[in-house]
Amino acid sequence: MSEWQPIETAPPLERIFAAGWQPQSGRVAGYWWVHEDYTDEKGVPMEYPTALKWQHLPAAPKSPPSVE
Repeated sequence: MSEWQPIETAPPLERIFAAGWQPQSGRVAGYWWVHEDYTDEKGVPMEYPTALKWQHLPAAPKSPPSVE
């Protein structure tokens, strides 16, 4: 997998991993969240527009394994 990049450099119209920071709330420590998303024409994640970082999805297998 590639390294995490600033969200401002996300490519347009691609599926990506998007990550953001959830600040501390009450007794819950702050944490990073990661979701699969897709970007709009400007490279902004459509489902998680508050994301701070992005990463390419890993390459999919060429074909499914044979079942015998």
